[in-house]
Amino acid sequence: TDIRIGGDTICTTGVFSVHASHHTHAEIIKDATIMEFPVQWLRDAAREHNAVSLNLLSALSQHVHKQTTESENRSYMTSVQLLAGFLQQTCTAQGLNPRGFTLPFSKTLIASRLSMTRETLSRTWPKLREMGISVTGSHVNMHEIPVTKH
Repeated sequence: TDIRIGGDTICTTGVFSVHASHHTHAEIIKDATIMEFPVQWLRDAAREHNAVSLNLLSALSQHVHKQTTESENRSYMTSVQLLAGFLQQTCTAQGLNPRGFTLPFSKTLIASRLSMTRETLSRTWPKLREMGISVTGSHVNMHEIPVTKH
């Protein structure tokens, strides 16, 4: 349900959970270094160090805010708007040049992330021109992006 980049944290809710096991699944699509910390160690660190507690709470707050915003967006945005927003966010988060970049993810992963079928995503690519975005294969160019008011 999410795509993470370097420096992101997953399983932060595990620190506050009463369950002994993780309820998160992740798949690495690029080379990565994963750091795992025992839950008890994190709990102890959170108790002893305000900075750790604040960082965990901040990560949780950001995650909940992002999920809430995405849920609201799915209720009123078209597939074209969702895909355009995803591409803009990806461009910013990955530090890509909006004037031309190669998709850092497969189209199948993007469809899954946006809760779209692969077919819906395929029909949506050409419609991005309305939003000032052209896609050729896996190459994306963002032109003048019109601002929509809600």
